[in-house]
Amino acid sequence: MARTEATLNPRCQEPATLQPGMLKLDAHQLAAANVRRSEWLLTDGSGGFAMGTVEGVNTRRYHGLLCASLKPPVRRVMVVSAVADEVVWDDGDETRSPPTENRVALTRFDFGAGPPDEPHPQLVLFEQDRLGGVCRWHYDCTGGKGQFDGPWVDKGLMLSAASEARLWYKYRGGAPGSYVNVLVRPLLAMRDFHSLGRAGQQAPAIEWAKSVITVRSGELICEIACPGATFTKEGTWWRSLNYARERERGQDSIDTLFCPGLIEFHIRNEFPPELREIVFSIPEATAERPQRTKRAASESLSFQDRRRRVAQTLRTSLGPAITEHQADLLAAASDDFVCCSAPRGRLIHPSTTVIAGYPWFADWGRDTLISLPGLLLATGRHDEAQQVLETFTANIRGGLVPNRFDDDTGEPHYNTSDASLWFLHAAASFAAATERSRFFDEALVPACLEILDAYEQGTSFGIGVDPADGLVHAGDANTQLTWMDAQHNGIVFTPRFGKPIELSALWYSGLRRMAPLLRARHPREAARTESLASRANESFARAFFDPPRGWCADRLEPISSGAWRPVFELRPNQVFAACFEHSPLTLGHRTSVVRTLINRLHTPRGVRTLAPAEPGYKAHYQGALPELDAAYHMGTAWPWLIGPLAEAALRVLPKDEGKATALRLIQPLLELLESPGVYGVAAGRLPEVVDAEPGPDGQHVAGGCPAQAWSVAELIRVLALCAR
Repeated sequence: MARTEATLNPRCQEPATLQPGMLKLDAHQLAAANVRRSEWLLTDGSGGFAMGTVEGVNTRRYHGLLCASLKPPVRRVMVVSAVADEVVWDDGDETRSPPTENRVALTRFDFGAGPPDEPHPQLVLFEQDRLGGVCRWHYDCTGGKGQFDGPWVDKGLMLSAASEARLWYKYRGGAPGSYVNVLVRPLLAMRDFHSLGRAGQQAPAIEWAKSVITVRSGELICEIACPGATFTKEGTWWRSLNYARERERGQDSIDTLFCPGLIEFHIRNEFPPELREIVFSIPEATAERPQRTKRAASESLSFQDRRRRVAQTLRTSLGPAITEHQADLLAAASDDFVCCSAPRGRLIHPSTTVIAGYPWFADWGRDTLISLPGLLLATGRHDEAQQVLETFTANIRGGLVPNRFDDDTGEPHYNTSDASLWFLHAAASFAAATERSRFFDEALVPACLEILDAYEQGTSFGIGVDPADGLVHAGDANTQLTWMDAQHNGIVFTPRFGKPIELSALWYSGLRRMAPLLRARHPREAARTESLASRANESFARAFFDPPRGWCADRLEPISSGAWRPVFELRPNQVFAACFEHSPLTLGHRTSVVRTLINRLHTPRGVRTLAPAEPGYKAHYQGALPELDAAYHMGTAWPWLIGPLAEAALRVLPKDEGKATALRLIQPLLELLESPGVYGVAAGRLPEVVDAEPGPDGQHVAGGCPAQAWSVAELIRVLALCAR
């Protein structure tokens, strides 16, 4: 007997009216090319996700209905890439001979020539409940000959943290006695999510028992539960599936997928509508599934309740700065990136971490620590913030915080010069936002002192403090240790070795923030910290700021033993010398820097990484992967940088002007968050990067990850600053 909708997870319930956090696109809106190419995203809280285009044509290797994490949040595998589904509709008119029958394809594919330019003729409505974590597609099952009010077939998708995707169908609006047959062919990838299938692969094994299809490919197992359905084994390969976004990036774009067979079920027109589902899952033995720690009160909440609690926190803390709808969107977008983590490195118990971006990033130290104040502290998720800090505290080595954790093993990699400095700021922000003095004293203080010792004495990759001027140096011409870390085939596009300005700005501000926190229990360390800060302060402005230009050098390059030369490329990294409460620049210098950056680097959706007049400037982030890497920090604008720029405006401009300027800077990001989705942006999220210059339509096209953690986090953090 088919399960009814009432027996399913409450997220399957369809709201009667448009609710806050809902996205609805009707047939007219779906006809717009930029919307049709936009993407949706669902996450499972363990690093896994489902993702695709609104219209249903997969355009990335990362698009699929179930990408599961076998060792959360890493070892991700694309399990179910798509389904080839169609409905056969009988109108129920028994007076006709033969009865009228319509065959309607629900999912479309690109087999090399590209999908049709016209909109999907049967897709009449797309919905995403961003608080509930459900996507729905509504199709005219008459093949485009009927009306929106029926008959139609609804398809929905939701994820759970147990590496499980639920795909469901229902039929409604037809004549009494009418029915549809739903035919579904699962298309399985069963591969690492970065790779593509190839001809000549060994066919997976298929078993069918008790309404469950079991597909085995090596050690990976996918179970497909389809109660009430019939199954016809096929074991065929679908070849030459083409992914347009991969082709645009100059990467391999042809995939091969495996179809175990045909799932078929019958749905009659009933009230309430009958619902049938197919559940794709990874067995317990295949993947680690760490239980979320009981210390976090929010972990006992359901998916929807957790997001609603965060939304309520934002509505309360941000007040009139945002609408109820915006609070819901920010709650959902921020929650996407917070996930459980299996033990990794030196951490021996499960914890919480932050995914840097979907679909291809895992958790990165720098991204996580920059995101922590906005994603976790401003949203009231203090337990999760503590767990994140515990993860990085346990994995500090030689005073260095991991740059990232390996996608396969989860082991830490340490090639970063600024993540440790961002750790100082995250620790100070945690202390200011919470009253957890015991954790701060017992865990964070020793970690911070280890970082201070390592930087003062010198550590790996040439990272350390120059005793001659108190400024931080790092790396050489062949390293990429700052956040501007693009490289391809051994070519480092922005090496920035020597003394990058943001390292010394972060060092100085971190010392000033830590000193009062150490004074009561560690007076000697507090005095040392203040002394180090004073030494850096004496040198900073003289070394970096140029009065005729009115802005700072991006870095100091070594030219001989003990001598340094300022490199005056106009880049945004100097914003960190202006945005913090503690700055080594005078108010006049900071004001000049802020006005320069707003006038010459700011775009509506991000801050350029290089001024247009500079040599090597790239106006657009486009082309194959080498061209993308070359443009990554050579002009391409980053939304997350609007955060420190808006904070700098709040701190250095007159009060009313500063707040108005900060709100003006972030307003386009709020509008983008509320948009139905544009090319390169997952609906209800913010992208990693945007073009430095607008295109023919006047918009700065998005690129990189279509959903990026620090882009959302910095928007929330600035809204919180403006609400004070």
